[in-house]
Amino acid sequence: MQGNLFHLTGGHCFNSKRTDVLDWFWQQNLEGAEHYAKVQRNAAVSLEDGTVLQYPIENHVYQMPRHLQQQVITDLLQMSTAESTEVTNFEQFLVSRFGKTLNSSSPPHTIGQWLK
Repeated sequence: MQGNLFHLTGGHCFNSKRTDVLDWFWQQNLEGAEHYAKVQRNAAVSLEDGTVLQYPIENHVYQMPRHLQQQVITDLLQMSTAESTEVTNFEQFLVSRFGKTLNSSSPPHTIGQWLK
C-alpha cells in the first residue's frame, strides 16, 4: 500500500541472521519455505517531527535531531552508572535497555508510524 509492506495477518514475521537458527526453523517447519512470503526487510521509523530513521532505531541515533541525540546519550550514560533494578514488565525492560528518551510516550520523543 503506497509502497509500504503490510501483512494481512499482522506484522509478525520470522527474521534471523543466524544460519543455525534459520536451519533449525526450516527443519521444524513441515510445510516448507514455499508456503512463506520472502521479503527484504526495509524498516524505518517516523518521529512526530517528520524525521525518518532507519531501523533498528538504536543503531541510527545519529539520524536524530541533535537535541534527541544528546538526550539518548545522556540516558545511556546514566544507565551505565545506575544500580541494577529488577525488571517486572515489558515497559521497564525497554527503558532499562534503551533509556527513557527512546521509550517516552510524550512528544517529541514518541516514535510515530512504521514506514516499511
